[in-house]
Amino acid sequence: MNKLQEDAKAQIGKIIEPVRLSDAYVAEQITDKRAQAVVAAMQKNNVGLLLSPEAVINVTNQAYNLSPAILAELNAALPSVQIVPPAGWLPREVREQQAQQQAAQGGAQQPATAESR
Repeated sequence: MNKLQEDAKAQIGKIIEPVRLSDAYVAEQITDKRAQAVVAAMQKNNVGLLLSPEAVINVTNQAYNLSPAILAELNAALPSVQIVPPAGWLPREVREQQAQQQAAQGGAQQPATAESR
């Protein structure tokens, strides 16, 4: 029974993988534009300091809530996103891990130069 469950989990993982990749692709497109949207919203609303919601203890007046302005800027900068990643696309964190591994392997595999001997 254990083998059957493992096979079923593997099949489900294969089925869900394109959805996971699509989700990561959409999130990355939004993340890439978010910083620009925040800056634009701050400039347009003459805001010099922006706190994260976690830093706020209590809010009695929503007049200082910049979230709708940031969302409007993000929607203007990115009116739609692609949901199907290009062939071979990998999430940023995977690409960064691969780059770090390649850099580590490259550093370990570099031949000694005359100066380092």
